[in-house]
Amino acid sequence: MLKIKKIFSAFVGMAMVANALITMPFSAFADEEAAHTYTYNGYEVSYDVTNSWGNTEVVSLTLTNTSSETIEDWMLYFTPNGDVQYVNNAVQITDDSNGVTYFKNAGYNADISAGNSVTFSYAVDNCSAVPTDYEFVQSRESVPTSDYSISLNVNETWGTNFNGEIVISNLTDEPIEAWELVVNTNFTITAITNSWAATVTELEPYSYKLKGTYTSYIPANSSVSLGFTGIMDGTPEISDHSMTAIYADLNAFDIVLQCSEKKISTEATDTTVYFYAETDLEVSELQLVDSATDQVVATMYDDGKYSLHGDDMPYDGVYSCKMSIDNSESAYLSYYAKCVTTNSISNYTGIKVYVPLTMIDFNDMSAVDTALSNLYSQASYSSMTTEEKKVTVLQLLNTLATSGTTECPYSLIYADSIIFNGDNLYTFTYKCGVLGGARIEDFSSTEDGYGDRADDEVALANLLEEELTDGTDSSDEITLNTDGMLGSIYLMYAFDDAWRYQFYVDAEEDWTNAGMDVNFDTDVTVNDFKDIGKYNIAVIAMHGGDYSLGMPVLVTHEVFSTEKDALYAEDLACGNVTKAYGHYGIVSSFFTDNYNMDEMNDTIIVAQCCNFYGKGDTIDYCVSESMLDSGASTVIGYHNSVESIYSRNVMKEVVDKLIYGYTAEQAVESAKSLYGDCDGHITNAAYPVIDGFRNKMLHSEGISNGGFDEASTPIYWKCN
Repeated sequence: MLKIKKIFSAFVGMAMVANALITMPFSAFADEEAAHTYTYNGYEVSYDVTNSWGNTEVVSLTLTNTSSETIEDWMLYFTPNGDVQYVNNAVQITDDSNGVTYFKNAGYNADISAGNSVTFSYAVDNCSAVPTDYEFVQSRESVPTSDYSISLNVNETWGTNFNGEIVISNLTDEPIEAWELVVNTNFTITAITNSWAATVTELEPYSYKLKGTYTSYIPANSSVSLGFTGIMDGTPEISDHSMTAIYADLNAFDIVLQCSEKKISTEATDTTVYFYAETDLEVSELQLVDSATDQVVATMYDDGKYSLHGDDMPYDGVYSCKMSIDNSESAYLSYYAKCVTTNSISNYTGIKVYVPLTMIDFNDMSAVDTALSNLYSQASYSSMTTEEKKVTVLQLLNTLATSGTTECPYSLIYADSIIFNGDNLYTFTYKCGVLGGARIEDFSSTEDGYGDRADDEVALANLLEEELTDGTDSSDEITLNTDGMLGSIYLMYAFDDAWRYQFYVDAEEDWTNAGMDVNFDTDVTVNDFKDIGKYNIAVIAMHGGDYSLGMPVLVTHEVFSTEKDALYAEDLACGNVTKAYGHYGIVSSFFTDNYNMDEMNDTIIVAQCCNFYGKGDTIDYCVSESMLDSGASTVIGYHNSVESIYSRNVMKEVVDKLIYGYTAEQAVESAKSLYGDCDGHITNAAYPVIDGFRNKMLHSEGISNGGFDEASTPIYWKCN
């Protein structure tokens, strides 16, 4: 695999959000057959557009196993030729090492037995072409012995018979999937007692292959146990062992491609884009290919001729070209790099060509926003039950989708886009393509977002005292006073509840006294999210929600208005910002569309908001992956709707420990030891999740530029 910087793909994270462009036809394939089937050696892929609205299409993919062997732990690579909004019954993964994005099973549908099929779906915006190339990329490989350990427990004996237990421990920060273990023993295994856990095959006397069934997925830093009965010949022992597991085999992508621009307006006069492909291949040139047509559109060189090709350094393994993009109409343009001599290809990367919002668009959005605001202000609405409010909001949205308002008597939103998110929000798309939302009720005052819980009363009755910091806070350990020279913290505070505020005032004082340069921002705007890379630590303290399945949203302090819509027109048009919960919300594509590679500058993100890592049974990494792909080092946040007191105290302990010299993972473990592994709910408990570089420290070894050459404050060189 290439030893290169982490490059982001055009399709970031597991569920990249909408790219709302406004002049595309109702369906990119309205005049074409929506269903296609592609046949390969041992499998078929059926592509079917099942729904569409505006520029969005819902695609169903069915994978059929036409071979005689089970397809295990399937992972499928293809380019969706557009921006993926959400994924159902699968997850979208971006590989950290090379930026390649692929689709992976959701766990419960990991295996496809001979003759059977699995189906997953995704919503894609501005799809430029039906994908035609699909490839399974899973591969069974040996697991290094350093990645796992095996132990044998003898629990009960009678004569030469005994009950034993083999424990397999995953020693890594990544899961081990679809494992198979071969063990050599001095005893005979007669049966697996927990037969649901694994199967056993005798290879030869005293040699067995164990294959995980319901235990086939071993989470990071976890173990599984296999109970068995056996016949011993002396003291039972395992003399040797080896393991294989399924991994994504992405080594075929030995070229990594990125581009200088990721969004271009249809009204832009300068449409020059620079493409860079990094590779270890020793060739004279590469080709840049349009993935929709498979036509070569440019040649890429590593010759140092910047004026001709945009290449600034010869023979450094980075091949470059520059070309003018066709921005005559809204589209998602997708490209890959190709080496003719080796037939190698790169990942796909893309550019959003979007139509700017007009004054008519702003006025139409304002009509929708005003109608919803008027509804919320009615006394009769306040007195309704939650279910009555839900029905009333839906009725208004249906009216806005059909007949509009008195001032704007025409359809103002797409009817097919009105979807209830399962908690507190109807999501919809304005006719101009912007992502909107109609809340049912305000955020809970005890939570950092809104979540549907079955045990609220029980949980609230067991909340910790309001001032949890007394006697348990670790701030007394932070005695390193270096006058702001330890680093910088961006404290983004976007709550309206007055009772929360003092906690953050105290935190700012603690961190300042400990030697940190703290920027305490109490009026967080959309533009503030473009400055995170200036700081060593960014604390995101605000409400969080779930805009739709696979689309967590960070809710700013900024109330939307027509004037602000004009200010954020580009990000609204590109689907990076939502208008929901009465405020602008940030979704995952915001970071990859507003940060170039590494611009987040190794920042540690500590997010204190609900649903940052999604909700329900599956952790959603789309926001954290987009931050990591933009240069952040480590991202810490919560899965599910989290209680405020738990979330803020865990956040404070994590930052305190980072200042004191702990790694990010050690800081999280310290916080969990103080406040618990989760927020105490019986149903849908919220718990902290860490993604990225777990051993990241605020005080890195060696010397790095502290920013004095840019006249930043504080002026220093960071060192250890």
